[in-house]
Amino acid sequence: MAGRVVSGDGETMFQTTRAVVERGQLSIDQRPEAAVGRGGRYFSKYGLGQSVVQAPFVVAGRVIA
Repeated sequence: MAGRVVSGDGETMFQTTRAVVERGQLSIDQRPEAAVGRGGRYFSKYGLGQSVVQAPFVVAGRVIA
């Protein structure tokens, strides 16, 4: 895997993590795995657990990069 997201589901969860860390929002870009919510915005259809667990690693990656 080498640090890559290899599934659509994983990408959707990662995009949710980035949205929370970078913008403080849950909405993500349009994706086939996303659900349309209020205002026509797109959201992950998965719970927040994985995104919350990933958040510290996304922050650390941004600091290191």
